[in-house]
Amino acid sequence: MMDKLVLRELSRYQLGTFADIVYRNALLYPDYEAFVCGTDRVTFSEFNGRVNSLVHGLRDLGVRKGDVIGILSWNRLECPEVFGAAMKGGYVVTHFSPRLQAKELTHVINDSEAQVIFVGPDFVEVVEGIRDQLHKTSSFLAFGAAQGHMMAYGDVLASHPTSEPNIDVSED
Repeated sequence: MMDKLVLRELSRYQLGTFADIVYRNALLYPDYEAFVCGTDRVTFSEFNGRVNSLVHGLRDLGVRKGDVIGILSWNRLECPEVFGAAMKGGYVVTHFSPRLQAKELTHVINDSEAQVIFVGPDFVEVVEGIRDQLHKTSSFLAFGAAQGHMMAYGDVLASHPTSEPNIDVSED
């Protein structure tokens, strides 16, 4: 019975986008580990739920299909979640180099027209220093605790459902 439900659910999607793969793996391998970073472990089911919560959270922040979201962080478990949310939500994601100086970051962030920026703990101070110069960026999410003018990434996830978002995203 469960196999039939999984197969019916899988038939809803063409397996071609990263978003499709995230969802498919959550259905087929819910308890398998998707990511391991130090002592932190995330299963495929947890990963899919976190990606979905982030899409719902971004929609509540006014981010719509085609909008740009950015990441300024070293690699960490939240980064693939942001990329997964970009794929499911139809967002354009850009990863800003953590090696850039404040003036260079200001230029590339403004040039990207990122509406939301996800900020790693090592870059909160830098972003707070240039925040007023970022013309299109309206929201900042800190990986970790809320700081300054930044919302806590975890709070956004916790306050939104894990259900599949209803956004039409295709391979093209």
